[in-house]
Amino acid sequence: MAATQGYDLYRLESENHGSLRRAIDFLLDAIENPALVLPYARANVNPGPFRNHLVQDFGFLVQRGHGRHYMAWTEPFVGRFPESATARRLGDLLAGRGVEGPLIDEFSGGNMSCFFAVR
Repeated sequence: MAATQGYDLYRLESENHGSLRRAIDFLLDAIENPALVLPYARANVNPGPFRNHLVQDFGFLVQRGHGRHYMAWTEPFVGRFPESATARRLGDLLAGRGVEGPLIDEFSGGNMSCFFAVR
């Protein structure tokens, strides 16, 4: 949708040099090393199921009902950059958690594997 409006979300960077790839890499780094999020978690603004900010909630890595998965958003990124280190890390993360396609989620726009997968 953004591309049809002239925006390349993959190339956009914020004023402080933030980018989509940098955000995804930070997510992957924080999954591997939860201590990275402690400075942010201390505020405990939205604690979710855990009141203890030292317990990281990995519920977004678990398949939900009706075959839905919050990680379906990874398909467009991997489809755009299939040979990137970030794409490999995403693939390794999902495979390590036993996640198999198709990755479907209405929050991402439907059957993301059908739209974007490079298989």
